[in-house]
Amino acid sequence: MLKAGIISLLNKLASVLAAFLCSVVIARSVGPEEFGKYTLCISVILMMTIVAQAGIPKFLTRETASNLFNKNWALLSGDMRLGGILAGFAGVLISGIAAAAITLLFSSDVQYNIFLYGIPLIIINSIGAVRAGVVRGLGKIGSGLFPEMVLRPVLTLLIMLLFVISVDIVSAEHAVIANVLASSISLVIGLVVLNLLLPSDAKAAVPTYQVRRFKRALPILVMVFLDEANRQIGVIVLGLTATSFDVGIYKVAMQFSNLLLFGIAALDASSSPYFSRIRESGELNVLQRAAKFNSRVIWIVTAPAILMIVTLGPAFVTLIFGSEYQGAYAPLCILIIGPAALVVAGSASTLLVMTGLEQDAARNLLLGSILHVSLVLVLIPLWGNAGAAAASSAALTFQAYLMWRSCALKLKVEPSIFPARMERKDAA
Repeated sequence: MLKAGIISLLNKLASVLAAFLCSVVIARSVGPEEFGKYTLCISVILMMTIVAQAGIPKFLTRETASNLFNKNWALLSGDMRLGGILAGFAGVLISGIAAAAITLLFSSDVQYNIFLYGIPLIIINSIGAVRAGVVRGLGKIGSGLFPEMVLRPVLTLLIMLLFVISVDIVSAEHAVIANVLASSISLVIGLVVLNLLLPSDAKAAVPTYQVRRFKRALPILVMVFLDEANRQIGVIVLGLTATSFDVGIYKVAMQFSNLLLFGIAALDASSSPYFSRIRESGELNVLQRAAKFNSRVIWIVTAPAILMIVTLGPAFVTLIFGSEYQGAYAPLCILIIGPAALVVAGSASTLLVMTGLEQDAARNLLLGSILHVSLVLVLIPLWGNAGAAAASSAALTFQAYLMWRSCALKLKVEPSIFPARMERKDAA
């Protein structure tokens, strides 16, 4: 279990770094205006892809793991094939509707070709997500998820470099085409890897198809869609109400903020099993000390990074993305308030999930998402990318407070970086 967790963490780290480098190459190659067009296109396509997937990838992860444990090879094989067919069909259907809508409504718009070139991603990534869901269910996290998580952004980066070398003016269309080509290659390689990882018994079994079981994937679709909408709503609303330049600037600010959020999540994840075991023992004092220790370690590690972003942000942005993106510093300073609030509140979310209070965590996340969407619709028309950043940070801060409050009330554990009541008593 520990080995699988470490492999998964390394895979995610490699994925985040590869995606960050890919964004740097695209942003520097096309400039803020075109980068904004590319970002809006990918965000919209991603939301359509989530709908096409219909919750099937996560459903297959659960069912594949169950069928593997029970050695139900016929059902494992049937679920995998049927999931791919359903996601592929939904991808084709939604792609057709999207292409028709774009042609009818936006054929004279500058975004027309960009969206049209990106539509194949709905089909490609829907099938790829199903493949990844099966791989997760098989427990082959490292090699199984490498094509989507690492290979795809690396290939996108390499193809973009080829465009930079061979084309006079690189545009958002080139970036989307690079993404489509990289995703296609990654899917083919991923399907080959899946075939190698699939147990021989599953390959030999005659597939059993139970279509009605896939209805259980629909609630998952709602959860995944809401989660992704919460991530993409700022970019999409900004793209609809502001300029592509503003979207490009905001996306660069998001890249730095996302690195910070990933670092927090990675550090927090390492303590998850310990929280669960301590809770089972019923030792509340030990759980309190463990939560405080973990929160303060995360604060010690992330506080210098936050300070560096605030003091050296303009230099970082200029050095990495170029002088055209200097405007990203202001929204970046607003965006990092959210991650800072999460750090101050401590490991509250992880504590809730690892101690059986995941419903409280889900409710808090939903309330934070509702606030985020509401603020985005109000603040972006007023303040542009600064409004998007403010909406994100306000929602994260509110969510952090709700998670902290649930821990204090339900677990009787105070997970923030500040001294707990029992610590103050000991000090006295």
